[in-house]
Amino acid sequence: MNKKVLVSNKDESLRSVIQLILEEEGYEVRPCDAKNLSEEAQLYCPSLILLDEGMLHSKTSAEWCKELKSNILTTNIPVVLLSTSGQTLEAASIECGASGFLLQPFELQDLYDIVKLLKSE
Repeated sequence: MNKKVLVSNKDESLRSVIQLILEEEGYEVRPCDAKNLSEEAQLYCPSLILLDEGMLHSKTSAEWCKELKSNILTTNIPVVLLSTSGQTLEAASIECGASGFLLQPFELQDLYDIVKLLKSE
Protein backbone atom coordinates (compact mmCIF):
# COMPACT_ATOMS: atom_id res chain seq x y z
CA MET A 1 0.00 0.00 0.00
CA ASN A 2 1.34 3.45 -0.87
CA LYS A 3 1.41 5.77 2.11
CA LYS A 4 0.28 9.09 0.67
CA VAL A 5 -2.57 11.17 2.04
CA LEU A 6 -4.24 14.09 0.30
CA VAL A 7 -5.70 16.56 2.83
CA SER A 8 -8.20 19.24 1.89
CA ASN A 9 -8.66 21.36 5.01
CA LYS A 10 -8.84 25.15 5.31
CA ASP A 11 -7.78 25.27 8.97
CA GLU A 12 -3.99 25.51 8.78
CA SER A 13 -3.44 24.54 12.42
CA LEU A 14 -5.69 21.47 12.11
CA ARG A 15 -4.03 20.55 8.82
CA SER A 16 -0.64 20.78 10.55
CA VAL A 17 -1.82 18.50 13.37
CA ILE A 18 -3.24 16.01 10.87
CA GLN A 19 0.00 16.13 8.92
CA LEU A 20 2.09 15.56 12.05
CA ILE A 21 -0.03 12.61 13.18
CA LEU A 22 -0.01 10.94 9.78
CA GLU A 23 3.69 11.54 9.23
CA GLU A 24 4.33 9.82 12.58
CA GLU A 25 2.47 6.83 11.11
CA GLY A 26 4.78 6.90 8.09
CA TYR A 27 2.49 8.73 5.66
CA GLU A 28 3.51 11.41 3.20
CA VAL A 29 0.92 14.19 3.48
CA ARG A 30 0.02 16.66 0.74
CA PRO A 31 -2.35 19.59 1.33
CA CYS A 32 -4.76 20.32 -1.50
CA ASP A 33 -7.14 23.10 -2.43
CA ALA A 34 -10.55 21.75 -3.37
CA LYS A 35 -10.58 23.43 -6.77
CA ASN A 36 -7.73 21.09 -7.78
CA LEU A 37 -8.93 18.06 -5.83
CA SER A 38 -9.80 15.72 -8.70
CA GLU A 39 -6.63 16.52 -10.62
CA GLU A 40 -4.44 16.22 -7.52
CA ALA A 41 -6.00 12.88 -6.60
CA GLN A 42 -5.29 11.52 -10.09
CA LEU A 43 -1.71 12.79 -10.22
CA TYR A 44 -0.68 12.14 -6.61
CA CYS A 45 -2.38 8.70 -6.31
CA PRO A 46 -2.90 8.87 -2.53
CA SER A 47 -3.88 5.91 -0.39
CA LEU A 48 -6.31 8.15 1.54
CA ILE A 49 -8.15 11.45 0.99
CA LEU A 50 -9.37 13.60 3.89
CA LEU A 51 -12.03 16.10 2.83
CA ASP A 52 -13.05 19.03 5.02
CA GLU A 53 -16.54 20.38 4.32
CA GLY A 54 -15.37 23.99 4.71
CA MET A 55 -12.69 23.72 2.02
CA LEU A 56 -14.80 22.64 -0.88
CA HIS A 57 -15.96 25.81 -2.63
CA SER A 58 -19.20 25.22 -4.53
CA LYS A 59 -19.54 21.50 -3.77
CA THR A 60 -20.18 19.62 -0.56
CA SER A 61 -17.70 17.01 0.61
CA ALA A 62 -20.24 14.35 -0.37
CA GLU A 63 -20.46 15.75 -3.93
CA TRP A 64 -16.66 15.76 -4.21
CA CYS A 65 -16.59 12.22 -2.88
CA LYS A 66 -19.16 11.09 -5.47
CA GLU A 67 -17.05 12.70 -8.19
CA LEU A 68 -13.92 10.90 -6.97
CA LYS A 69 -15.78 7.59 -6.72
CA SER A 70 -17.17 7.94 -10.25
CA ASN A 71 -13.69 8.39 -11.76
CA ILE A 72 -11.94 5.14 -12.70
CA LEU A 73 -8.58 6.60 -11.60
CA THR A 74 -9.76 7.53 -8.09
CA THR A 75 -12.66 5.18 -7.37
CA ASN A 76 -10.65 2.86 -5.11
CA ILE A 77 -9.09 5.59 -2.97
CA PRO A 78 -10.64 5.65 0.51
CA VAL A 79 -12.21 9.03 1.33
CA VAL A 80 -12.90 10.29 4.85
CA LEU A 81 -15.21 13.27 5.29
CA LEU A 82 -14.43 15.87 7.98
CA SER A 83 -17.18 18.18 9.15
CA THR A 84 -18.53 20.14 12.10
CA SER A 85 -22.08 19.26 11.03
CA GLY A 86 -22.75 15.84 12.53
CA GLN A 87 -26.46 15.59 11.87
CA THR A 88 -26.13 14.67 8.21
CA LEU A 89 -22.49 13.63 8.04
CA GLU A 90 -22.98 9.90 8.63
CA ALA A 91 -25.81 9.60 6.09
CA ALA A 92 -23.91 11.70 3.54
CA SER A 93 -20.76 9.62 3.94
CA ILE A 94 -22.68 6.39 3.33
CA GLU A 95 -24.58 7.81 0.37
CA CYS A 96 -21.51 9.12 -1.43
CA GLY A 97 -19.34 6.04 -0.89
CA ALA A 98 -16.95 7.50 1.67
CA SER A 99 -14.95 5.05 3.75
CA GLY A 100 -15.68 6.98 6.91
CA PHE A 101 -16.15 10.33 8.57
CA LEU A 102 -14.80 12.35 11.46
CA LEU A 103 -16.87 14.93 13.28
CA GLN A 104 -14.80 18.01 14.12
CA PRO A 105 -13.44 18.69 16.60
CA PHE A 106 -12.20 15.13 16.87
CA GLU A 107 -9.87 13.41 19.28
CA LEU A 108 -6.41 12.52 17.98
CA GLN A 109 -7.19 8.90 18.79
CA ASP A 110 -10.14 9.05 16.36
CA LEU A 111 -7.78 10.00 13.53
CA TYR A 112 -5.33 7.24 14.51
CA ASP A 113 -8.17 4.72 14.63
CA ILE A 114 -9.58 5.53 11.20
CA VAL A 115 -6.11 5.51 9.60
CA LYS A 116 -5.32 2.14 11.17
CA LEU A 117 -8.67 0.76 10.04
CA LEU A 118 -8.10 1.91 6.46
CA LYS A 119 -4.53 0.53 6.50
CA SER A 120 -5.90 -2.91 7.32
CA GLU A 121 -8.38 -2.93 4.40
